[in-house]
Amino acid sequence: MSNKKVVRKPGGGWDVRGGGERASAHTDTQAEAIDRARRIVRNGTGGGEFVVGKNGSGRSVVGKNGGERSVVIKSGGTPSTENKRTYDVTVEREGRWWVFEISKLDTAGQARNLAEVADEARGIISAWEHIDIDSIDVSVTVKATEDARTEWQQADAELAAAQAHASERKRAVVMGLRSRGLTADDTGRVLGISKQRVFQIEKEKSDAS
Repeated sequence: MSNKKVVRKPGGGWDVRGGGERASAHTDTQAEAIDRARRIVRNGTGGGEFVVGKNGSGRSVVGKNGGERSVVIKSGGTPSTENKRTYDVTVEREGRWWVFEISKLDTAGQARNLAEVADEARGIISAWEHIDIDSIDVSVTVKATEDARTEWQQADAELAAAQAHASERKRAVVMGLRSRGLTADDTGRVLGISKQRVFQIEKEKSDAS
């Protein structure tokens, strides 16, 4: 059986190690190391497993489950259903992978896209803590995206303000025409809207007052 462990190298980068201390591969990123360990295990004879430890602790054991997908397992015990627990998960992009860390367990994992991170993390937590996967919630934080999120929220606020201003101008136009004696039907024909919409705008103005 080919056992591999992914650990952080003190001088930088990540090592894929076998049963001894000697590294069988070295990569710049954790995602590359995990991918390399998976391929070594998958191509080895008699199956195998690899351990992923954020700081070399090697606390989570990952075993093949066929195909491209691996699952996390822990020897002994049976998962039990408990009250909901929430775990913080931080994730960042490394190459073609999203690599995430579960700080409470000092354990790491990876997913091909952000949509898979929560489920992958819950699977690891379930196996490590021996609790039912349905009893687990995760709070996912994407690293290095704070600026993008702030700008997006500012754009949303600016759009909402612009829409509110445009709506107010439209109400003013409708009320101006109505104050000149135009019927709702005539006002709608002038503006290219239905008379029902004219009545709606008048009601909105009245409700706002």
